[in-house]
Amino acid sequence: MPRVYYTEVTERLGTAGSRAGRAYAFIARQPSWLQRFGAGLVLVTLFGVGLLIIIPLLALGAVVVFVLFVVAWIQSLFAGARRPGAMLDKRENVRVRDPSDA
Repeated sequence: MPRVYYTEVTERLGTAGSRAGRAYAFIARQPSWLQRFGAGLVLVTLFGVGLLIIIPLLALGAVVVFVLFVVAWIQSLFAGARRPGAMLDKRENVRVRDPSDA
């Protein structure tokens, strides 16, 4: 199949403002299959590298949050032993009311 160049098309069609000339110019400006493949390959590579960075960071963040929750839970267990009544009801400075006083 012979290759047709934009200058040949515009010379044969005459005026550059013709619809066919504009359509051919639009088609000629589109990237080739090799350029599209290369761009797709770059995007897939960047996406893969991004996933390789993000997934371990998310896992590490989940571990850090879990450890912080466990540390806070253990601290709350030991803090309850120092405050009287805190292990049972978590209240402080509460006056016990006699039910017969109602």
